[in-house]
Amino acid sequence: NANQKDIFHTSFEEGEGNSADGDSKTGRKSKTGGFSKTLTGLTSGDYVLSYWQKSGGTWNLQKSIVTVSGGSHDIIIPADKQVDEIRFYPKTARMTTYTYEPLIGMTSQCNENDEIVYYEYDSFGRLQTVRDKEGRVIKTNDYQYQQPNN
Repeated sequence: NANQKDIFHTSFEEGEGNSADGDSKTGRKSKTGGFSKTLTGLTSGDYVLSYWQKSGGTWNLQKSIVTVSGGSHDIIIPADKQVDEIRFYPKTARMTTYTYEPLIGMTSQCNENDEIVYYEYDSFGRLQTVRDKEGRVIKTNDYQYQQPNN
């Protein structure tokens, strides 16, 4: 329910993140030292800006409504902050974002309510456990193999 030019997302994978592996809310990486980005060509109106910020070892959701006029908006998060999963989209739209581990599969899903579900895989790359935002197990898969009868 939005034009592509009116949305922005990053979870700092693919070389954008500078944290240690696993020091993130979603995926493997987050961004330390703040973040800034100028978005241009935006349609005027109200937008949602949401991101996860780490403070005192805990990730907390930061969410605000931003009014855009003049076609641009600057996302500026102070240099002393560690952030992950930045999302910017029109207030009338919904956004769901995902992180993936190459050659394995989806590792997290953040829905339109900023609730995150985590996906864990076994050493063979098979989905093993699905966890909710609190780390509670939602689903487990147990793979059993049977020897063929000769």
